[in-house]
Amino acid sequence: MSIIDLLKKNQPTVEQSRETVRRLQEEQTFAAAELAEAEAELSSALLAKAEGILDGAGIAKARKAVAEARQTLEETGIALVGAERRLDAAEGDDAVRQREQRRKQVKELCDHRHKLALRFQKLAVELAVVVDQTEETTSEIYSLLPGKVDLVAAMLHQPDLYAAMKEQLQRAQATPWSSSALGQWEIERRPDLVARVEAANVVLGV
Repeated sequence: MSIIDLLKKNQPTVEQSRETVRRLQEEQTFAAAELAEAEAELSSALLAKAEGILDGAGIAKARKAVAEARQTLEETGIALVGAERRLDAAEGDDAVRQREQRRKQVKELCDHRHKLALRFQKLAVELAVVVDQTEETTSEIYSLLPGKVDLVAAMLHQPDLYAAMKEQLQRAQATPWSSSALGQWEIERRPDLVARVEAANVVLGV
């Protein structure tokens, strides 16, 4: 198995790839510093020989150190380029996976919203029937009462009935469809719809 095949078989994670790039960048910085130091040593050795201070015995060693440092820097740079390319590819693959995951989540949420819409549609029909029947029943009660009955307390006017129903929606925190000048705390302190109907029945003497 070639080295390329071995690398493909052992693909690192995105985070591991980032760590490799970071480490190689540090090694490149260190190798550049090592090369600069080796070149300074070679320059000093050559200058010392030119001025007759030394016989040049250390020049070969300094040249070797420069060559090794330059090779290390070059190889580190090559490795860094490869690591950066691999990181770019890994981040691209990761972005594709994230997009696919988001697409899957969006589909699941859309399916769930569709089910909720079906349920809401069914409940809306049921609620409309209840509201109509409540209104019709209230109208029948109103038609049978003498004119001196406290109509507001008995919830016989449509505005009073609808206001109570609207507050009941707000009590259930269906605020987008039941905005009110009253806050949630105030709404919850007030009698609910059933309590109001019961109180109205008391007023009616039943």
